Amino acid sequence: MRIVLFTSAFMVLAVCAVGQNLSSQSETPVHVRRLTLVASDLPAANRQQIASSLEGGTYAPTELAKRIRRSLLDQGYFQARTDDPRVSVIGNQDQEGLADVSVEVEPGDRYDLGNLSFEGASVFPQDVLRRQFPIDTGSLFNATAIAKGLDNLKELYVESGYIDVAVIPTPILETRDHRLSLAIQIDEGKRYRFGRLALTGLEPFAGAGRGLLACWILQGKQFSPKLLKSWLARCTSGWSAAEVKQIRTVDREDGDSAVVNVELQ
Repeated sequence: MRIVLFTSAFMVLAVCAVGQNLSSQSETPVHVRRLTLVASDLPAANRQQIASSLEGGTYAPTELAKRIRRSLLDQGYFQARTDDPRVSVIGNQDQEGLADVSVEVEPGDRYDLGNLSFEGASVFPQDVLRRQFPIDTGSLFNATAIAKGLDNLKELYVESGYIDVAVIPTPILETRDHRLSLAIQIDEGKRYRFGRLALTGLEPFAGAGRGLLACWILQGKQFSPKLLKSWLARCTSGWSAAEVKQIRTVDREDGDSAVVNVELQ
């Protein structure tokens, strides 16, 4: 059976959502001495792995619940739920806020990663898009790897000038086979090129602005954040570190003409 979860906020659901209302309890951060996950159907090794990764850290209860859920998602439990953390503060003046915490967990079924399909893509071939995701088909679903892949996908387009690209993943649960596939809709938008260079503010030293304007050779070239960073490093190579630190770069998009005018403040 296939269940399509129509959502444009997939990573909010899959990476950081808790699914329960935690607003009723104190959000005072506590330093977790011991974390106990209460779950009858979660293997002990999985419970211990999550607990060990979070013990010794300081978290507000809501943040701790989010981290537990994210860890479960990274272990393939896509539909995992967590209850409100129960906090037992330890009375120790030398370690204020030290606490033991227990959380009831319902992991649900475990899912492998199914197919990743890309719709609306014409700039890059399917295999190039798939390589942006550091996770193999058939391995346990891992929300962190999927989030990284979505970031890589957007960066791939932005570095090629498609700064308005929109990437919308839709999870598809194949409940019988315990697989989770993703249909990823890509709205590529326009390809942008560099426009004019503008300078604002005070020069770090006399002649700095004139030198930067004379060095501007990117106008008309395909926009790329890395290319802009490289250009700025080359054109300020004779500057001191303190002088370079004073520069702030702002991109001014002109959607009508598909150019990015660069402003150095």
